[in-house]
Amino acid sequence: MKPLPFGGMVLWLWSALAWGQAEDSAQSLLDCAAANAPAQHFSLNADFDTVDELGQNVSLKARLYGQREESRLIINLMLQEPSNLAGTAFYLKEQPGQDDMRVYLPGLKRTRRISGSMAARDLWGTSFSYLDVKQMLGAFLGGEYQRLEDQEVDQRPVHVLEIRPDPAQEAPFARLQIQLDGEHCVPLQAEYRDAQNSLSKRLQADPASIIQLKDHHLATDMSMHDLDSGKVTRLRLTNVRFDERIPPGAFASGGFFRVP
Repeated sequence: MKPLPFGGMVLWLWSALAWGQAEDSAQSLLDCAAANAPAQHFSLNADFDTVDELGQNVSLKARLYGQREESRLIINLMLQEPSNLAGTAFYLKEQPGQDDMRVYLPGLKRTRRISGSMAARDLWGTSFSYLDVKQMLGAFLGGEYQRLEDQEVDQRPVHVLEIRPDPAQEAPFARLQIQLDGEHCVPLQAEYRDAQNSLSKRLQADPASIIQLKDHHLATDMSMHDLDSGKVTRLRLTNVRFDERIPPGAFASGGFFRVP
């Protein structure tokens, strides 16, 4: 089964015939969403603003580099602010089985590997986990998926995919429902549910923030609501560049943290 790009995958297991029809129906949406991904390289600035349950605010600024090798994605997310975290870098390379994930800690001058279970943890105190960042950027998460009935949100048509991740991914959710913009297939909302079908997190993108770069479309303003902790993180993407040259060292597992 082909994996689902940008955050999510899977659905109810029906009879063999019904399942095959659902998969075929979902494939057109997968292809449409995948067309928004850059062919080779991309870079952008990412600003995370988090408000916790007590109303306290924490802001992070980062520079993100990405590269596609065939169908696989390499991500390098480097923190620039606040000063006590500047130079911290997160590296992810998709590969069969377990992804290669590492974090560089400048205070220790060491790189540490991130296990599958650690990937589900909050990223530097935000509402986003390592896996959320991976999915947000169009990385692939294995599992089963099904297209549901189209809907309308705020008078805007949306396509709906419901997903169940492969257990091997160690995803922190049992089911994910994604609403894709009916015109450009940009994810506008994602709901994360646990094994008891309780809503744990919700990602919402502002349709007005969708930008176009050549034939690609991307939402640049989104918020992740963590209903368990009460935290809300707003993520804004700026200075987005597709398929421009990026220093090869940005994607080297041994020195990704040295990129200026």
